[in-house]
Amino acid sequence: MAEFANVLRLLRNGRGISQQELARLLGISKSAVNMYERGERQPNFETLELIADFFHVDIDYLLGRTDTARSAYPDTVAAHFDTDDLTDDEKKDVENYIEFIRAKRNRK
Repeated sequence: MAEFANVLRLLRNGRGISQQELARLLGISKSAVNMYERGERQPNFETLELIADFFHVDIDYLLGRTDTARSAYPDTVAAHFDTDDLTDDEKKDVENYIEFIRAKRNRK
């Protein structure tokens, strides 16, 4: 199982946002996000909840206690997303990420 630093980096990169943008959205400093991702600092419980809520995962997944990114919102289903504004390379990145998730699931 992954540790928090790796999980946070994976989730952030999966959303395609910078550390600065994540910090702004969470109301924390970019330095804090950077230290979390380098494993030099751990968030307090309130910040951990903010991160879990933002990425729609449970805290166990963030902490590396499980490899399954169960949604903290099990009744929410994403049925469609528009890719018209993505380049072909970006669409390929999305496809690669989906394959990564499937491969990760199949390793269990």
